[in-house]
Amino acid sequence: MTADTPEPLPRAEGGEAARRRLLRTLLAQHDASTPVRNKAVGDGRDPDATPLSSAQYRMWFHQHARPDSAAYNLAVAAELTGPLDTASLEAAFSTVAGRHEILRTVYRAGPDGTPVQQVLADSEVPLAVDDLTDRAADAEARVRAARAAAAADAARPFDPAVDTPLRLHLYRLAPDHHLLAVVLHHVACDDLSWRPLFTEVSAAYRAAADGSTPSLAPLPFQYGDHAYEEDRAGTEPDEGLDYWRDRLTPPPAPAAPLADLPRPPVPGEAGARATRPLAAGVHDRLTELGRAESATAYMALLTGYVTLLHRPYRHHGRHPGDQSRRARTARSRRQLRQQHRPADRRRRPARLP
Repeated sequence: MTADTPEPLPRAEGGEAARRRLLRTLLAQHDASTPVRNKAVGDGRDPDATPLSSAQYRMWFHQHARPDSAAYNLAVAAELTGPLDTASLEAAFSTVAGRHEILRTVYRAGPDGTPVQQVLADSEVPLAVDDLTDRAADAEARVRAARAAAAADAARPFDPAVDTPLRLHLYRLAPDHHLLAVVLHHVACDDLSWRPLFTEVSAAYRAAADGSTPSLAPLPFQYGDHAYEEDRAGTEPDEGLDYWRDRLTPPPAPAAPLADLPRPPVPGEAGARATRPLAAGVHDRLTELGRAESATAYMALLTGYVTLLHRPYRHHGRHPGDQSRRARTARSRRQLRQQHRPADRRRRPARLP
């Protein structure tokens, strides 16, 4: 079996390497500024009631507020050619889910209404198989049908309280030709997760087909350990709330739609892709700006985009957009806990992520 390169959204050449360099730099800075703990990472963590990290909480809050949203779904489609053992493929993904707790975690409300992570013991990842070989005589028509079905599956939301964040669907186009659709919720992965995921699945597939044990290095810690340590360290404190409360009072006007792109009557998440070539000099200056600020070229472009949206509102002296995200996240956590806390305990300070 051979696999064509999966098809996520395209990225600029060298973008992944730049992100990896930036990640290593930020981790080194974090390690240098973080005091050494006597306890091991994750020591004392309850896998049935692990707090969410601040990033996970924001995604959980969005999914909880908009249960029909698929905005945080990440998906790739990989064409597989050659003989395929579907049982070994399913076993391979289950092996990887067994290694990574985050792939078999659900997010449910605790006794006080605050969401917690619960790691399921069952690591089996079901592989749905749809045989398209008899639905169209034309091979290209079968590929189009499979891609349309995969896109529809990618747009199907997850229920974080019930669904684990990994979903698989295999479309059989011919006896030796398949399309594998992999959908992950962003709460469990990011853009850098795809390569290690498919690397481990490939190793586990070969081992399952041979009846052997995959040679995969032990994991030093799980993502739940990171979330637990973040909660225990008390990150994202209240100190920034006063600044943003003053900065965002009164609330700024929402960014107006462009004149030729009116706001739809019902908010949606549909988008489009526009390609605009950049002159070499512009790209070089963007890269230099990103390096000077320990950021990627994407971050520099996003900053310019937000600045462009801000221009019509310069007279307000405010910034539209989502710059109050951290303030709202911390405040919503406190409000959620206060609503579910008995009256005699409501004077206790809320625990922040």
